[in-house]
Formats: sequence, C-alpha cells, structure tokens
Amino acid sequence: MSTYRYEIPSSEQETTNTLQGLKISTKWIILGAVFYVASLVIVGLIVGLVPKRAQQITIIETAQTDKLSTIDSQTSTVSMFHQSCNITNFQCSISSLYDERLSKAILPLHYELEYRIENMTQTTFKGSVKMHFQLKQRLKRLVYHAKRMTKLCPPLLQQGDVTMNVNMSLCLENESVILEDNSGKSFPENDGKTKYILYQEFESKLNDGNVGFYQSEFKDTNGNRKLLATKFQPTDARKAFPCFDEPKLKATFKIAIVHPTNTIALSNFPVESIKQEDADLMRTTFQETFKMSTYLAAWAIVPADFGVKSIEHENITLRVWARKGPTDKNQTLFALNIAREAMIYFGEYFNTTDSLPPQIGKWLNEAMATWLSYKPLVKNHPEWHMDLQALTEDVIGVMWDDAKPSSHPISVHNVSTAGHITSLFDSITYSKGASILRMLEKIVGENEFRDGLRTYLKQNAFDVGNPDDFYNNLTFPNPLTGKEFMNNWLEELNFPLLNVHMTLTSSGTVLNFTQSGNHANQNHTVDIEPLNPFYLDSSQLSVTIKDKYFTWIKCNKNFTGFYVTSYNYTQNDTVTNASSNLIWKHFESVLLDAPKVFSNEDKTNLIHDAFLLSYNGIIEYEIPLRIVKTLRITNNKEYVPWKTFAWHWDNLADMFAIDQILPGGDSNILNNLISPGVNHNERLLRSLQFNMLCRMNSSDTLDKVSELFRSIPSTYFQNKDAINLNTSGDILSTIYACHIRNTNNNIDWEILYDYYRYAISPQEQLRALHAISNSQDTKKLHRLLEEGLNNSTIIKTQDFFSMFSYISQNSNGRSMAWNYYRDNFQRFIDRFGINDRKLGILILYIAKSFDNDTYIEEMRDFFAKYPSSGAGETARNQALDLALMNTAWIKNRETNLINHLQVQSKQLTNAYQNETEIKLTNYTRTIII
Repeated sequence: MSTYRYEIPSSEQETTNTLQGLKISTKWIILGAVFYVASLVIVGLIVGLVPKRAQQITIIETAQTDKLSTIDSQTSTVSMFHQSCNITNFQCSISSLYDERLSKAILPLHYELEYRIENMTQTTFKGSVKMHFQLKQRLKRLVYHAKRMTKLCPPLLQQGDVTMNVNMSLCLENESVILEDNSGKSFPENDGKTKYILYQEFESKLNDGNVGFYQSEFKDTNGNRKLLATKFQPTDARKAFPCFDEPKLKATFKIAIVHPTNTIALSNFPVESIKQEDADLMRTTFQETFKMSTYLAAWAIVPADFGVKSIEHENITLRVWARKGPTDKNQTLFALNIAREAMIYFGEYFNTTDSLPPQIGKWLNEAMATWLSYKPLVKNHPEWHMDLQALTEDVIGVMWDDAKPSSHPISVHNVSTAGHITSLFDSITYSKGASILRMLEKIVGENEFRDGLRTYLKQNAFDVGNPDDFYNNLTFPNPLTGKEFMNNWLEELNFPLLNVHMTLTSSGTVLNFTQSGNHANQNHTVDIEPLNPFYLDSSQLSVTIKDKYFTWIKCNKNFTGFYVTSYNYTQNDTVTNASSNLIWKHFESVLLDAPKVFSNEDKTNLIHDAFLLSYNGIIEYEIPLRIVKTLRITNNKEYVPWKTFAWHWDNLADMFAIDQILPGGDSNILNNLISPGVNHNERLLRSLQFNMLCRMNSSDTLDKVSELFRSIPSTYFQNKDAINLNTSGDILSTIYACHIRNTNNNIDWEILYDYYRYAISPQEQLRALHAISNSQDTKKLHRLLEEGLNNSTIIKTQDFFSMFSYISQNSNGRSMAWNYYRDNFQRFIDRFGINDRKLGILILYIAKSFDNDTYIEEMRDFFAKYPSSGAGETARNQALDLALMNTAWIKNRETNLINHLQVQSKQLTNAYQNETEIKLTNYTRTIII
C-alpha cells in the first residue's frame, strides 16, 4: 500500500516568465521491521529469525562426557585436545525430533572467549568458549550453533553447582550442536537466581576468504605479511566459536587472545590487560562489551609494526590502524577525522554526552545505518553534496532491483535456512530501506524523525524493540497512525507507477491520478494533500484546481518518493497520440529556458523516470535523450544528474554496443576532463564523463587514453609502493582498463598482471586487476579464472569475485565466464561454501547482460542441476528475471532506441562540441484563461 502527497504552490512561486507549472511533492515510506546494532557511523544488521522446520540430520560425533570438575576451576589457557575431540562422520535421522531454529526458551547472558595463536602462518586456530545462559522453560534438547570445526570437544555443562552428563551430536546440515542429558531427562528451566555455564574447546581452520575468522595477506616494504581478523555476516559467528548464533539473542562478551609477542591483538572494545604468557606469547584481554549480537564480536591480530593514528574527543580515544607505510605518510588522517566528525555529530544527534552510548549501537538495521551515515558528511562537508548523492548511491539502483518480479518485501517472514537469511541481505534490505527512511524523514520532518529515534532508542536499549513504537512516536497527518501508515508498506515488494492525467477545461485544471503496481496484480492506496490532507482508499482520484491553469505538472518534488510517474495531457477534451510526450516536452523547455526552476533532485528524477518509462515502452526513447541533452546545453556541472544518466546508459550498453553520444572530438573538452577538478563534485563529474567517453568508444578518447598510458614511466609499475603520478588518480582506473581493452597489447597486459601481484597499494592492485580483466583475449581471461580459483597466492581470495564480475561484464568474457561458472560450480562450493554471500550474488553479475532465450534455458538447466542455492536463493531469481527483462527489451525496445539515437546523436554531438550552434524547437505553451 503506497502513500502519496502533493503540495500546490502559489503561481508566483511556480511561474517563470511565460512558463506555468505545478510541482507535486509526493512522499511514501517503508521502514525495516527490526533494528539491530550500529557502530561509529551506525553500522548494524537486520535479519529474520529462522522458522521451525524438520529435516534430515547428519551426525558427526556423539560423545559422552566423563565425570566433570566444575567449569570455573578450568584453566584459562586452552588445553591440549584429547582423542575424543576428533570428528568422525556417520548418518542418523532425528528430523522428527528437531527444529532448525533455536528455542525461544534460550536466553544468552555472557560469552567468555579465548583464542590461542602461536604464529601468524598457522592455518588453524584453537579456542575455548564459556557460554552463560538461562532457560525460560524446560527443554528436551539444548541446541546451539557451530560450523566448520575440525575438532570439537565434549562440553562441560553446569546448572548452578550441578554438573550435568550430556551426549553431544554435531549436525553438519544445520550447522548445529545438539546436547541431550545422558539420563534422558530434560534440561530444567532456571529460577532466575541460577544459570547454565557451558564450557567447550574447539579447533577450526582459518578461512582464506573474508568472512568468519580468516587469514589475510598484505604487502609492505618487507614483502608479504599476514594478519588475522574477523568479519561476521548474519550467521558467520558460528564459524569462529560455538554460540547461539541468531541476531536477536544478545549477550555481553569478554575476549582474550594469546598471540605472538611480535604481534598486536585488537578488538572492538578497549584493552583491559596485557600479560606475558611465556617467552614467545602474550595474552591480551579486552574489557567486557555491551550487550550485543554474536555477529558484532570482532578481533584481529596484526604485526607489531602496524601503524596507528589516534585522536581524542571528550575522554574517548579514536584509533585507526593500518599498514606502516600509509600511516607514516599520514594517509589515515582523513579516515580518522571523518570518524571524529561522525562521533561528534551522533553524540549531538542522539543527545548524549557519550558519543557511543549503549542505546545507539544495539538495534539499528542496515537501512538505518545507510541513511544515517550520510548525515555527518552532509553537515561537515556540504560541498560534497552527499544528500544529493544518496539518490545515485541508493535510490536509483535499488529501484531497478525492486522492479523485478523476484524482488522481496523488506519484511520477510518465512526465512527457513542460514543461506536464505544471508541471501536477503541484499540491496532491498540496505538501499531500499535507506530510501524509505529518507522519505519518512521528509514526511514527518528532520527534527521529528530524530526525536522519535531518540525516544525509541531509550525505550529499547540493549534489546530488539517493536518498530511500531518508533512509528507511533512520529506525528502523521490524521487519521492515520504511524503503525497503520507503515505496516501497509512492510509487506509489499516493488514500487508503484503513478499515472497523472492533466486536463485543461474552462473551469480550471483537472488532475486524474491512477496508481498501479509495477506489475499488473498490485494496487496501492494514495494519500493526496492539495491544501489540506485527505486520504483515498481506492486506486483512482480526480482533483480539480479551479480557475488555475497549468501546462505541466511535476510530481515527486525533489525526488523524495520511491515511485515512477507517467504523465498524460488533454486539452479541450481531446487526447492526441502525442499526449504522453507533451508534458515531457514542456519539461524540456523549462530545463532549457529556466533551468533553476527544477532542483538537481528534480532533474535527476526526470532523467530516471524517463529512462524507466522508455525501458518499459510507456514513452519513446526520444524523451530521455532530449532530457539528457539539456544537461549539456545548459552546462550543468552537478555530478548526480549525469551519474543518473550514466547508470541507465551503462545498463543499456551492457546489452548492445552503443556508439558515442557524448563525443570528445574537441581536444579542449578532453583536456578539461583529464585535468584535476577544483572540487569534489567536479572531480567526480570529470572522471564519470571521461569513463563514459571510453565506454562509448570515442575514437579521440581512445587515442588519448593510450597516450596517457604510454606517458606513465615504466619504473612506476616496477615500484611496489608507487603512489605518486602526474595523471589524476580519478581517471587512472579508466586509463588502465580502456587501454588494455582497446589495444590488446600482450606486453602491457603482462606489465599490469605483474603489477597486480607485486604492488603494495590495494587501490593500485584493484586498478590493475580491473584492467587485465578487460582483455579481449579469452585465453588470458581463462588463465585469470583458473589462477583465482586454484591459487590464492596469485589472485587474492578477497579479489576473486570482483575479478569474476569484471570478466563477466567484458563483452568477450561474458560467455566464457558463464561456462566456467557452470562447469566448475562444485569447485566453487568446495572452496567457498554454499552459503558464502559473494558466491551467492555472483550470478547477478554474470547474468547482467544475458539477452536471449539460449541464456535463459541454460540458467534454468543449471539451477535444476544444482537446486541447493544457499546464499544465492534470492540472487538466482533476480538473475533469471534480469535475463528475461533483457531479452524482452531486445525484442521490443532496442529498435526504438536505435532509431531515436540516429536522430539525436548528431544534435548531442553538436551540443557537446559547440553549444552556440544548437537551435531548439520552442514548443507551444498553451494557457487557457
């Protein structure tokens, strides 16, 4: 159910010379249903709990505990593992006795974690955990999570002073540990005064990916180095320690790490003590954390010569750790200052003297994290226009994703597996949620939004609150409550199409609103606010504005609404074939003759809507091309409207080859684009336009690219720490990639291949990897894929999926990458695991430009062959939708675009090279009085 509003300004506000128009401000909203923890810039996570489901269980080990001493008497040092900790496999079915989700009776209280790392090159780690918890009711079985353990010792379990003898089963399929009382009794509930303590030792492999507890390699002047770190996605904590691994189950943490004396242990809470363990090892213990979800536990072990910069603010020390080289060169100061600014901002925003109060960081979801992260940048760096960039960073891209039939609501109830949970952490959760929060704030006002958030946080500190409380703290126009307003949106997918039909009659302007879903089976409720608010529960509405006459109507003022608007126009009860284009032509006239009438948000909205409507065949491609043309003619220098055009153009260019429409034949224009900009916005714009010219194969630009590449001294690529170059860094990646793509020079490819392997700067490594992935030589591309899948010492694990997506978007690499993915999918699973998030979404990048029935059938056959999709469940559906959409577009819309390109490209060329020669058609502005 959608909600719209519009405002009618005075004619003086909306009239520019002879132009008359009506701007409509429309706002509608969805808010994520459950909020979770945030860090400095409010980074958190939202996840639905797993519903109950029975299934086949794989039993890995069953072990009975011996008579146990009390857990508190256990030594704090991780003991040597005994024989019964070894894992052996055998099958057993207890599906009728076991529910996959954790019991609601479990109440975690506290974790004590200890890890023992004896050297940085080891590939496994040993650890122990003490889980303090209570049971709110009796349980026949105690279930918790563990994954990828190579050894798991029988646990020691106590309730109060009573030691319990238990049998343990480790179930691979559900990533769970099941404990049963050896005597067959149930585990009794706690009386409030007692608690359970479970102690368990474990061993696991250090992953070579970037999730769980992993080992990573980096380069500095001393060569290749190792560091160990954690990164937990929604269900990844179980890879690092046995735990109750559902985000709603929060507890405090006390972490201790035994590590080599030539290393430093870090965590997300301050150090409590550092003690010498022996000649080679030391123990770092960290302060007890706030109550938080398991995925927020974090630690790292880095070389002792790692660099650190710190800054103080109100008795709080902020530190940024990085390689020694960048630290010594003060390259981390920018990040440190941004962090300090964010801390100060959020201290004021949440009205607390403590910049990181417990109630801030415990519940906000990724949508809230994304939206709020813009705010300190907007305040402290207004020249960056981050409030405007929110449109291209979040709104525009996710509307494309949300247009697919396979999209999902933000609130998803039937989540059944860990892989399904992971698959839902996609652009809908992050960016659509942020877009909806942006609209919510516009509806109720920035101060009201902030105050409601403050109240909600205070009410739900250290807990998962009911979002209804947040909505109802906000003031909405009568008669709706916040809950009623919001709940209509939480359950719906896609976005509405608002059809606006304007008719000029003798009595005034008549506006007919009809809203429909992006798909035919959807309906939405409209909220209209002309002068006083009122509500409509049907899909149609007619409003007459008496004695006022307009030649155009602009909805969605400042692009605050998450919807697309289609316009039609009738004069004197006559509808012409051009009625759907007439208002758009009036828009073009306003953009040319009075460009300040529309804000940059409005211009972005017009470009975005025009391309989406053209894609779906509602208007001709002539319209978006003419709207974009006005940017150049009026010399618009704002990055975001251009970025919006580039985003849509890239989508089209993925499907078929598009010749240049922003040519660079004028050397002055090219020289301007490759010179550093004077401010942040200008640098972004120049880099964007330079890249577009390369993408569109502008011959002059391609020549310039190779000239710039040849001007780079050969010694630059031989310097491992090369960071200084006369060429602007904003266009360096374009220079590398465009040169390799268009010259196919073997020597240059090998130079950049070696540069990727030996460069110290991660940014330069990625630039080089992107470039060599743009080769037109499929043998070289296949070589990269094999090296990436087989050998992480050549292609780093954290770079592999980026490289695969680069190759998939290469016109010569598309089919080869797809075939490689299909032929080696089991190798992917063996290497990364079926629930790996990056593996799950890789299919979206592979299928991005699939545009025929052959690809569609191959996808369906592949999905049938490998029905278990893990973290790719949502991505598979989206990828198939995208291939179907692309194929339909090629059949139905490609010719329309080509025909209009042939007409428009020459005008755009002239506009780009010589603005004074363009003569525009002045469309008639008819005003009935």
